[in-house]
Amino acid sequence: MAHKIRVGIVGSGGRAGAHASAYLNFSGTEIVAFCDIVEERAQSRAKEFGATKVYTDYRSLIAESGVDVISICSNNETHAEVAIAATEVGIHVLCEKPMGQSLKECDDMIAAAAKSGVVLACNFQSRFFPRTHWLKAQIEAGRLGDMVIAKGYGW
Repeated sequence: MAHKIRVGIVGSGGRAGAHASAYLNFSGTEIVAFCDIVEERAQSRAKEFGATKVYTDYRSLIAESGVDVISICSNNETHAEVAIAATEVGIHVLCEKPMGQSLKECDDMIAAAAKSGVVLACNFQSRFFPRTHWLKAQIEAGRLGDMVIAKGYGW
């Protein structure tokens, strides 16, 4: 029997459920561990998705769980730190957006993955939504004025 891809998920909030559900669509994956600074949240997700390991520190998940890939669904400010730590020991990474908090963080993540020869991917699925294309057209047409920053929720 072929080796199943062993998955760990860092951060056990809403996005973690979406990632876990997606992984379970593939028969070649097994969700091994959840990690969250709130242990009860990680335990709840582990029970929901059949994971056998729960962590409150991503460093322990990386060192002890034996995962092949991690999904980073934690707070934005932790993305680079977690990704770099994982890639440095040969773990593939799927990171929620934003990839990092600065261009330097993103560059450091890319360099760490390249050095270790692992895959680093970032989830930007919304760019394919029709509403995203509509919004881009509004911005390009100048209908929204001079944009400095924008953040959208729930549409």
